[in-house]
Amino acid sequence: MQVVLTDIELDIQELKCLMDAYTREPNTALREVIKRNIIQMRGRLDTLLACLDTVPPVNEPKPVKAEVEPARVVMEPVEPITEEVLPVVEESQVAVAPVQSVEEKPVLAPPPILGERIKTAVDLRRSISLNDSFRFSRELFDGDTEQMNRVLQQIGEMSTYAAATSFLSSKMKVGEENEAMADLLELLKKYFN
Repeated sequence: MQVVLTDIELDIQELKCLMDAYTREPNTALREVIKRNIIQMRGRLDTLLACLDTVPPVNEPKPVKAEVEPARVVMEPVEPITEEVLPVVEESQVAVAPVQSVEEKPVLAPPPILGERIKTAVDLRRSISLNDSFRFSRELFDGDTEQMNRVLQQIGEMSTYAAATSFLSSKMKVGEENEAMADLLELLKKYFN
């Protein structure tokens, strides 16, 4: 339950930052991110309500069990069991069906990291987490979410990683020393592979 509370606190802080940015410069992309944040927070609140229903209160008195008389057992007569004798069958009379082999297909669990499943997303923009989206917008695009979305849409339409990185370098300074840029390049590698 504490983990859910911590997540809700982080959602509230994130929502405050989003609303602050939205009041300074309203745009449709930021509004969609705010809606997504609120829906995520609503889900966590529902989870917290469910956790609350499963944990009993500490000071609540336990129900008192009423004294119950022991049950009386009445024995009724039982019919005797008769045994049925089955005929003996020789081995030569028994038909054995051939054993069919069953091929076991390995069950592959989905990778636990979102970046490992990035290729399954509809487009590159939707494969980036909400936190990374804010970080990339803030650190790489000087807070211009619309420009970031346009660049990511154009990169998503490209067919190779090399083309994407050359396009990205034309739009901004591509350097490995920037941690946000290194993370974006890593996401692009996973997207194109």
